[in-house]
Amino acid sequence: MQENQPTLQDSVALQTIASVSKIKNSLDKATLDYANRLKEYGIKIAKTKNYIKVQTQKIQIYLNKLDDINQDIEYEKRLLKRLNDSFMKKAEMIEEFKLEFAQSIDTSEFEKIYSRKIQDMVILLDEIEEVEQSLLEKELSKLNTISEMEPHKNILENMEHELLSLELEKDRYESLQVHNLSHLEVQKIEKLDDNIVDVDVQEE
Repeated sequence: MQENQPTLQDSVALQTIASVSKIKNSLDKATLDYANRLKEYGIKIAKTKNYIKVQTQKIQIYLNKLDDINQDIEYEKRLLKRLNDSFMKKAEMIEEFKLEFAQSIDTSEFEKIYSRKIQDMVILLDEIEEVEQSLLEKELSKLNTISEMEPHKNILENMEHELLSLELEKDRYESLQVHNLSHLEVQKIEKLDDNIVDVDVQEE
């Protein structure tokens, strides 16, 4: 009957199994929690990246529109410069005409030519005013487009900050949990070694 009594070695072995099992359960739970938390971070990061992509595409539409408007503005500016230069030349030519022919040709003929030249100047002036008006409208369109784009840029900047924060938070968590999991694994090994040593000592 005495042979069926648990020995000291059996008792220590049971304690070792219980201790190691407890540490293993803690390790398994910590590993599962770690994996779930990383998955949550992965989902949040993926969603944020997708929002950033959508927002970037929206902003690109505004940027393309601004490129078109800027090209139109440059064209209008060049056209306006040409028209103004032409206006100044015509004005100079009229002055030269007045000085040169006011006294040398018939008055009615002079008035007819002079009137035609003035009419050309008026037509050119109307064209200049039209281009100036068009240019003002383009500048206003540019300002409105920039104003419409601004909220989207702010959202994009906030999302980029959020993404950076999430990635840093994930890296910190990952580093900390890897350390904690390693510590639990070491505890399990040390506990097993300690109990083996205890058995050896008690047997001696």
